[in-house]
Amino acid sequence: MFKSLYVRLAVTFVGIVVLSFLIALSVTSHFYKNRFEEVIKDEISDVTQSIEAQLQYATFNEIKENIQLIYRYQIDFIQYGKSSNKIPKDELEKIYSGKEIYNLTPGPDMYIGLPITIEGEKGALIIKKKEFEMSMLFESLSTITWIAILIGTIIILIITKSIVYPVKKLTEATKQLAQGNFDATYQTKRKDEIGQLTESFIEMAEELSLLVKMREDFVSNVSHEFQTPITSILGFTKALQHKQLTEEQRKRYLSIIRSESERLSYLSKDILRLSHLQHGQYQLVLSTFSIDEQIRKVLITQEPQWSTKNLNISLDMEHFFIEADKNLLQQVWVNLISNAIKFSPENGEIYVRVKKVNRDKVEVFIQDLGPGIPEDEQKLIFTPFYKIDQGRDAAVKGNGLGLTIVQQIVALHHGTIQIVSEYGNGTTFIVTLLNKLSID
Repeated sequence: MFKSLYVRLAVTFVGIVVLSFLIALSVTSHFYKNRFEEVIKDEISDVTQSIEAQLQYATFNEIKENIQLIYRYQIDFIQYGKSSNKIPKDELEKIYSGKEIYNLTPGPDMYIGLPITIEGEKGALIIKKKEFEMSMLFESLSTITWIAILIGTIIILIITKSIVYPVKKLTEATKQLAQGNFDATYQTKRKDEIGQLTESFIEMAEELSLLVKMREDFVSNVSHEFQTPITSILGFTKALQHKQLTEEQRKRYLSIIRSESERLSYLSKDILRLSHLQHGQYQLVLSTFSIDEQIRKVLITQEPQWSTKNLNISLDMEHFFIEADKNLLQQVWVNLISNAIKFSPENGEIYVRVKKVNRDKVEVFIQDLGPGIPEDEQKLIFTPFYKIDQGRDAAVKGNGLGLTIVQQIVALHHGTIQIVSEYGNGTTFIVTLLNKLSID
């Protein structure tokens, strides 16, 4: 029963309300009782003085009527030694001995007993009142308390339900989400913690939906990327079985089979490398080296590619030492520079710039003057298997994993990579790296 959040909240709130009212009633009653006793004693003092003054000229019965009329008190006189059905014997003995008795417990038995001498006879003066404000107060407070508890309970149940309802709906949506229904969300206009939780849930559902789609696309793309070279290899393997082939044809088929096999090998390595980077299974091997010298060496190794297209390489690199994983960063420059070469037109130009922002920060710019990337495609270029050359240049080959790996490597170094491109006006990649150890 108490496993329900609604029941637990309701019981807790009602318990707090009841306890608060009981404490308030107890404290109020205590202070009112003390004040009530003070007021009663003052009134009794006035009544006693009035009785003593009237004894000089009036009978007790006349005094009794006057006191009841003026003060609304009832008085009785019990002669010394006699008993009464209304007053306990031990209380009377105390009064006879000269003590004053104040029995002010709320209820019909409230009375005050005073020792007094009337018409020469000693005895006990018993004073009572028809209406007792104290008992009326307790009855009023009791009624008010229970009404307040009832109203408070109803309000608390309504408020608790409004708190628990969205949580219940989110629980139902979570169960549907676990079953793969990513459209099962709960909308709310609340701006409190429940509203923030709902917004986080919706964002999580969207991210999970995107993640599932990316996984499905990834599997589909991997299958496609593997299937194409495998189909090619199988086709040319069967072709080699024909005896009528010339030696030249045989060599060409074998060359294609080798090329497709290498493509499969590179693809497998890239997928494995990406998996290690994404799941944190790669440990950085840090060393201190000159980043501008590393980029120069990469450009030298790429010289056959850019010289074939007669490209001009423009360099503007400040000297900067960085502490990083040298092999991983080399993959970044190789990928970005080879992409710049691929998409640069014949007789074009590539700009490479290394800018030292401060002792602990460096920016690397790699710019080509190629066809550029449409704005709606720029946010997709780091997606696995997405090829920025789709539909533009079928001669440009790649498996679509290079930029994804670059992004992961830069992220491992707590850096950022940005793209600035305008369709038809080239593309610039900006890599920003932080460095705790800088040597001028």
